[in-house]
Amino acid sequence: MHNPCRLLAFVLLLFPGALLRSQVTETPFTIAPGHFELRVDALTLGFDQENTTPKRYTALGVAHSLFQIGLTKSTDLQVGAQLFKRQTYQTSTGRTSDSGFGDVTFRVKYTFWRDPAAGAAAAVIPYVKIPSSKPGVGTDGTEYGFILPWAMGLPGGWQSGASFQWDVQRNDAHTGYDSVWTAGAYLSRDFTSHLNLYGESTLGVSSASKSSFAGTLGGGLTLRVSSGISWEFGLNRGFGARSTDWVTLVRFRWGF
Repeated sequence: MHNPCRLLAFVLLLFPGALLRSQVTETPFTIAPGHFELRVDALTLGFDQENTTPKRYTALGVAHSLFQIGLTKSTDLQVGAQLFKRQTYQTSTGRTSDSGFGDVTFRVKYTFWRDPAAGAAAAVIPYVKIPSSKPGVGTDGTEYGFILPWAMGLPGGWQSGASFQWDVQRNDAHTGYDSVWTAGAYLSRDFTSHLNLYGESTLGVSSASKSSFAGTLGGGLTLRVSSGISWEFGLNRGFGARSTDWVTLVRFRWGF
């Protein structure tokens, strides 16, 4: 399948209902030993409107950060934190809002397979999320899971990737845990030395119920300011009962 348009169609059929949460599909490539990368979601906005039972949900995230340290050629250590998060629910009977410092996540990425000739690689990323937020902002219990990302180069300068993720999350009633399975795929290309455009698809289901489908569909662009600094802008449309209708994001990356 050498035609990128055919590949994108295949990606969307394989992972229906999702093209982008502002590139969340993980890369399997680690950073070089002794090097660092800081990824900051400078601003994230989410909007959701239910018409059957009038309710409006608005989410604001500021400086959701992920700091990565290269340990070996195949391993890096990652620490993430939601520095500020606010969630607001508006119903016909009133309005509630919660805000504050979010959860902290610890991850390790291990690239267990590489094919330099094809520009391909695969990795595993186990993680644990620590409940460091106040009630209503983040989780009220420790969560964990793993991510399996894969990527490869394509003819014509295109890059493709996919990932599978398994999460063990607190349920809505805060009485136990649910399993969530998510698949994602993306297709991207550099059009200049400073500009990259991409599309991404995600699809998730939960053990909570049969109606727990959540998918996204979107696209974005990355502007490289220098070899180590870039800005990313993305817009995503959510599908399914557990998805936010619209999410827009501004992301900053700094590698050094």
